[in-house]
Amino acid sequence: MADEFGYGRQGPQTAASRAGLLRFFVDQSLGQIATMRLVQVKAVTLGEGSPPAVATVDVQVLVNQVDGNNNAEEHGTIFGIPVLRLGGGANAVVVDPVVGDRGILVVSDRDISNVKETGGVANPGSARQFDLADGVYIGAVLSDAPEQFVWFKPDGGIKLQDSAGNVIETGPSGITITVGAGNLEITGNVIINGVPFGTHRHGGVTIGAGISTGPIP
Repeated sequence: MADEFGYGRQGPQTAASRAGLLRFFVDQSLGQIATMRLVQVKAVTLGEGSPPAVATVDVQVLVNQVDGNNNAEEHGTIFGIPVLRLGGGANAVVVDPVVGDRGILVVSDRDISNVKETGGVANPGSARQFDLADGVYIGAVLSDAPEQFVWFKPDGGIKLQDSAGNVIETGPSGITITVGAGNLEITGNVIINGVPFGTHRHGGVTIGAGISTGPIP
């Protein structure tokens, strides 16, 4: 912490002793180390494929830089930051970031540029350390409530909802399926109590608002 009435980390007592000078030099050095920063996504570059390979993002640090007189200066854009995706092997949960998202930039202590290029073991690309360019983006932080989601609920159930109003929800009372404006289509064989659907007749089916069908073959 800076001494009162000083400039930045330098206060009136900084040069009064060797210990004060040493503390000032250490504080200045620590201030150059980037570990984790809150950032905002400015651009997204998706990989190839459908769904796409892992994206990269261009980000801006949200906490401004300030000089010794507390004058603010925004960070510039940091380009080509790899994005963390939850996955393993050929399996993944694909939730790519969009412009405007806020997340965290976790910064490596070494230059990772050669590893980003080759995807394998490589020497550091330079002697830089704790540089923002060597970060990995993890989202999302400080986000609004989602419109489509998979929610593991406190009652032990799971709710899956998309932005079109289609919902599959499980809970202690069973499973509820809500269809939005479209239809519920099932492709393939349907088995009910061990019997293929369509080879036997069963009682009527209630479809919302108390409307019932007759026996369905």
